[in-house]
Amino acid sequence: MVRVIVQTRDGQSELSEKAKRLLAAHDREVREMRSTSAA
Repeated sequence: MVRVIVQTRDGQSELSEKAKRLLAAHDREVREMRSTSAA
């Protein structure tokens, strides 16, 4: 699992938005891998 913890206050919103996108993409990849391996 990849976890991104943003503790800095400067540009926090920008970094958290990038982190959300990265985590969303990672979750999609994991789901695809699980579905293909389970099939």
